[in-house]
Amino acid sequence: MSKRIVILGATGLIGRHLCNYLYHHGYRLVVLDPDPQAAREQVPAADYVQWEPGDPTAAWYDYFDGAHGVINLPQDCFPTWRITPASLKAMLMERVVSTYALSHAIALSDIDRPRVFLTGSSVSIYGYHNIDDQPITEETPPGDGIWGQTVRLWEEAASEVEALGVRTAALRLGYVLDSQRGVLPWHVRRVAGGLMMQTADEWRPWIHVKDVVRLIAFALEEESLRGPLNLTAPRPVRSQEFMQTMAEVTGAAFHVSLPDYPLRAMLGRGTDLITRGRRVLPVKAQRAGFRYQYPTLRVALRDLFAEQNIVPALVRTRARSTV
Repeated sequence: MSKRIVILGATGLIGRHLCNYLYHHGYRLVVLDPDPQAAREQVPAADYVQWEPGDPTAAWYDYFDGAHGVINLPQDCFPTWRITPASLKAMLMERVVSTYALSHAIALSDIDRPRVFLTGSSVSIYGYHNIDDQPITEETPPGDGIWGQTVRLWEEAASEVEALGVRTAALRLGYVLDSQRGVLPWHVRRVAGGLMMQTADEWRPWIHVKDVVRLIAFALEEESLRGPLNLTAPRPVRSQEFMQTMAEVTGAAFHVSLPDYPLRAMLGRGTDLITRGRRVLPVKAQRAGFRYQYPTLRVALRDLFAEQNIVPALVRTRARSTV
């Protein structure tokens, strides 16, 4: 019998790739979504259930008893809107409420509880203050700033599940590279326009979306993986190397060094995710035996740009994009 996986966030950047991967590896998928019909069009070959986190009698609760695992993913890993303290709080509340709701459903499924709960998180938990070259591992405590406090609350919403003995892992996502969505198209447009970030010494804890998917699938079955789990590539790079490698692979060249204040005016707190970074390492994944398909940035970018000829299309949209 196929293992049933309940997924929230299936239509997001990671979710669509993950659902396709799990389906082709024999899992049965149950997709929770506020709009099941729209989800059906984006994520084929699944059961689709209305997601109503505020209703304890909703039908989605019935799918947890007997499920092998539950996966909670953010819709988007890279903000394209201005993050103010108010919007950050709203984003936090949405993710905390969703995580609490899933945790409560797992707790109620006391006949045959899911074996594993994988819930989304972010390397932002380590914060963006006092940045240095020290390696950041899963043993590093959360930062004290607003990002560390915010993401810590998100992870703590799953503590009820851990207390029940269900293996729980917090997926601390880095810069997820995808050819169509997220941080990579954003950067390509700027490289195509001759721009680069001014903070050349900051670290970029990147990871190819295919390795994210493979690592999440690996975590579904690997009993040793619990608690914080860094989802980053084993070889993070500094910002300048990131932009130079992208320019080389795309054939573009940057000429203007862009300071962060125009970005901060547009993205607010979200600027920290672009212009600041930590040297995050995936110690637990490697220790558990996970093998990366794209361990270096150059290999990852060549694959992403080869799978679809996205560079000319993104360059053409440069005139319509904003800095």
